[in-house]
Amino acid sequence: MPYKIYSPAVNKFTRKLNSHDKYFSTFYPSGVLKFSGVIDEARFLVALESSLQSFDFLFSTLRERSGNIHAEYRGGEADSHVGLERSTQGAIENTAALLPQTIDSRVLHPDGSVDGLPMLYLKLTHFPGGFAIGYFFNHAFIDQSSLVYFFKSLARHYNEAADGLPEPVLVDTLSLLEDGDKCDCNCRDDFLAQGEQLGFLCRPLSCADDHDARNVRPAQGCDLQFDAAAITVLRNNAASPVSSNDIINAVLLKIHAEDRSLNYSRLEMACDMRHAIGLDDSTIGNIIASITTGEMASADIRKMTVLDLAIAIRRLVARRGRSNLSRILNWYRQLEQHTDNADRVVHRIQSDPSIVLTSNWSQFDYPAIRFGRDSMLEALEHPHAAMAPYLGIITFGTAGGRVNPHLSVTLPLDLLATARQLGQENALFHLAAACDGMPDGT
Repeated sequence: MPYKIYSPAVNKFTRKLNSHDKYFSTFYPSGVLKFSGVIDEARFLVALESSLQSFDFLFSTLRERSGNIHAEYRGGEADSHVGLERSTQGAIENTAALLPQTIDSRVLHPDGSVDGLPMLYLKLTHFPGGFAIGYFFNHAFIDQSSLVYFFKSLARHYNEAADGLPEPVLVDTLSLLEDGDKCDCNCRDDFLAQGEQLGFLCRPLSCADDHDARNVRPAQGCDLQFDAAAITVLRNNAASPVSSNDIINAVLLKIHAEDRSLNYSRLEMACDMRHAIGLDDSTIGNIIASITTGEMASADIRKMTVLDLAIAIRRLVARRGRSNLSRILNWYRQLEQHTDNADRVVHRIQSDPSIVLTSNWSQFDYPAIRFGRDSMLEALEHPHAAMAPYLGIITFGTAGGRVNPHLSVTLPLDLLATARQLGQENALFHLAAACDGMPDGT
């Protein structure tokens, strides 16, 4: 049977999406976890059913009613389920083929409507020497940390581990805003100005998609495949502490700074904020804040070494973090007060090519995701076309027993030579073309 349907054991669930959830409900991040070894499919199916009962909100379907969006399921309804595609393939030529293929077209091509969309798509693929789990998840309630926690739970059930994980707790993101951080804007103009400072713009629904305004130049999805050993050498030579993430982001910023049409570049890092605000990994929600360097002169970036730029990035963002999350949530808290259903929120990055946005998906506890003693997670891969091309995703792959960071990103064609040259000069990474062949959606 190539398709397995899971239904909820309890009777019903419903939650009205807050304004923060609503903004992210049109986004479906995707990825592929690749494992070596063999998985017992029958055992996996049983484990998945057990895990889904703990993460029961994943059975939900999004429903639009009277200008609001609800996530809900009711026992016995046909669309209250999570579907799992199953396949067996020969040699893997294309990561996108490992993603779920039976999906709604709006997953890849959002049109503003979410009515009838599910929270999760999954696919299990067997191939010679290994297997893969591909996914799309709705970003309203889930971020990458939440998804990793789900897969850790799934692995625990598969392995029949005696030490279970704490039960997941789905939070209302706006409830994370403390009373002392609440600050009301006096009028719509003040609200819009504050949003623009945070990178958010309000547009009439009738406006054309800003996505095209940024991406008028031919571009190509590619992977910057880094050498972990070379990064370690660079970090050891640093005059002050820097992370691998800082170095990877410095490389991306230097590449974009070679765009001579830009006077400034601005790096924004989408960061998981759980631990910064005292939460643990069992807290489920889209708990991300964008930490920014602010504008940096492109001419200055071009003169700096990768290491000097990494140090500068670390210093610029060290003083930011929780305050950014509070400011963002406070802005979303007032969204419905100062806008109406004729408005839509867009991030400035969709139309501003000076902004470089990255997200580090490699920072979570992936070694805990094992299906039997003989399986090993070898890679997390991100097919580019499944998400906005202006977002860079840091993932990983294993080579020679070493876990190496990868940066999945879409670059204008006229910057590819710059990227190759930078990789050769620093011996930090090489450039590999991304695969095409995304599912079309139905």
